[in-house]
Amino acid sequence: MTPPPQHHFLTISEFHLSPSDAKNAAMRLLKQIGQVPIAEKWENLEIKLNRKGVEEIWPFGRIVKELQSHGVIESIQSLLDASDKIFGWSITMATTSSALDLTGNFYGTSVRKKGPGRLAPIEPELAGDILFFRTEACQYSGEPDFARTTRSFRAYLAAAITLVEAFLNKHIPLQEARGLQAEAKKLGSCYRLEEKIEVWVNQFTKARWSEVTSKPSWTHFRQLQKLRNEMMHGASAFSAYRILDLAKELNYVKLGVGELLKHLRSLQGLPTLMFIERVRTAPAVRFQPRIP
Repeated sequence: MTPPPQHHFLTISEFHLSPSDAKNAAMRLLKQIGQVPIAEKWENLEIKLNRKGVEEIWPFGRIVKELQSHGVIESIQSLLDASDKIFGWSITMATTSSALDLTGNFYGTSVRKKGPGRLAPIEPELAGDILFFRTEACQYSGEPDFARTTRSFRAYLAAAITLVEAFLNKHIPLQEARGLQAEAKKLGSCYRLEEKIEVWVNQFTKARWSEVTSKPSWTHFRQLQKLRNEMMHGASAFSAYRILDLAKELNYVKLGVGELLKHLRSLQGLPTLMFIERVRTAPAVRFQPRIP
């Protein structure tokens, strides 16, 4: 007798964006790079893109579908990101050879690792972790003990809050390079993450603190932070999860990290970045009750 198929209590959307949101995102992106069709007849637009060294012609419809599926057009967004003075270094290196060293330098801070190994900017790596562990949590939600679902959820929480910390910390070497040692020390010595965000806002923007804390993104960030802290500090004697709640909490990252970081960038007068958009548009997770 064939066993009944597993029921997955958590499902994740196939897409980062809806068709209408993807179309609007495509128009904004193309305007940003100066690609506007005559009379704004977008359906007639075609652009040349270089993908892994191969030049391709992309019609507007393909651009929309790519944004719907992934939230970004990597070949376009990577070029836009490259001009950013803080997050523009995006070279990823890996080697299987023990004869090679991997080295990187950022505003006077450096790293060297002997191969075999991998070296990459931390922000896109963490964004990839977030998306991976969200998918894993859903994929294993059909197993009766939910062990792998909750394990993936804990890894997701750690990556989500660490991405916010990494974003802020990337600015410390920049302050040091500018000769602003006191500012760098103050930003680097903050004990509480919410305090570090406020210090960052004061140092890098002219915005009022309330412009951050009044947004829904701040509410979702604080909820994520509370969940992460409870886990990291072993605040409870139990590891207890309600799967219905996980569906909601796996979606907090969209506003609580993605939208929050996009908003912080906008307060600087700067555009969004690829790692931010991948998280901000992360596919929605839903709870699927089992029907008896």
